[in-house]
Amino acid sequence: MQQALIEMHLPAFREGYQAGRSAYFQGRRILTDKELVALLIEIAQDGVFVENSDPIDAQWQIGNLLGQISGAVIPYYDDEEFEQEQRETHLLSELRRTLDTDAEAAAITSEVKKMWETQDRLAQRLDQDWYERVRHRDIHPSLKRCVDA
Repeated sequence: MQQALIEMHLPAFREGYQAGRSAYFQGRRILTDKELVALLIEIAQDGVFVENSDPIDAQWQIGNLLGQISGAVIPYYDDEEFEQEQRETHLLSELRRTLDTDAEAAAITSEVKKMWETQDRLAQRLDQDWYERVRHRDIHPSLKRCVDA
């Protein structure tokens, strides 16, 4: 039986929860109190709690937030690890198709796998601010938007 922070019955909540867990394990970073408050404010400002809004939206968003939080305290489930491996395998196979030679594809996919392993280790060892600074090569947050665009 899989662990969860709460018992789930709502399909939209469960989908949001799984999406949140996936997001956590892709970045492996714990939300700060400021981020949590900002996300709750964003959810409220999106209008999911106003009268006549679709309750499915609120269920998904709250589930997503809880899923992100759960990743820090509940390890990968076997099926989640399998899904992550499938996504990585698919991405690498798509990448291989864009490269000219088998040797080039083997070299590049090997480097990508090493990069992912390094990112995972850094995300586990550094706090969020340092992880983001390293990931963005210490670009000031006001300039990061330009680089990410």
